[in-house]
Amino acid sequence: MVKEYEYIKLKEKKIPIVICKYKNAKSLKVFFRDHVLKVTIPYYVSKRKALEWIQKNEEMLYQKYQAFHQETFLYHGIEHNMVITEGMKNMVKIENNVLYIFLTKEWYEIESREEYILFLLKKFLKQETKKIVGEKLEKLSQKTGISYDSFCIRDSYTRFGSCNSQTKKLNFNLRLAMLEDSMIEAVIVHELCHIVYPNHSPAFYNLVKTYIPDYEKIDQKLKALSLRLSL
Repeated sequence: MVKEYEYIKLKEKKIPIVICKYKNAKSLKVFFRDHVLKVTIPYYVSKRKALEWIQKNEEMLYQKYQAFHQETFLYHGIEHNMVITEGMKNMVKIENNVLYIFLTKEWYEIESREEYILFLLKKFLKQETKKIVGEKLEKLSQKTGISYDSFCIRDSYTRFGSCNSQTKKLNFNLRLAMLEDSMIEAVIVHELCHIVYPNHSPAFYNLVKTYIPDYEKIDQKLKALSLRLSL
């Protein structure tokens, strides 16, 4: 017998939803399981309030839905098949154009495992991006003649990078490891040039294009990929 679901729309995407009340629930919890949006709420929270919260956080939930319900994962600019499977250790591993997410039995069977999978993916990307940026930043700093003090990798939804021109400290989005080399280098040069010009003036872009002549073309590609990088 096929189970019947109620449905809601997230960004015009029709998604099945199940809302359950539990005595011991202390707060509203939302997670995806097998393409179904599951919501658990305390007895004192009404279904209407839960739906209002979902609509208020539509963008965030849609991004999570996209991240967990695609069959491929972008890494170094190449689409990798994504496989979630049981393993001896919780980890992410790339092998033969496949991104494996290994979960121990304890985590593989838990209903809210999506949150933990997201944690593992971000941890993996942060490590990879730190390594990639560390290698490229030093070379590009020498190439441009622009020195920096330090850099860090952050989880940002709105920027690929940022710069404090006074302290010469740079920040980079952990999702950079998902991009191809030319895009990563464009982001790094962009932030280095902000040390010289802490704005987006014509002089700033002229300096960027000195080292990245096709910057405008790359920038358009980055904007087109923004939704693909959501997780």
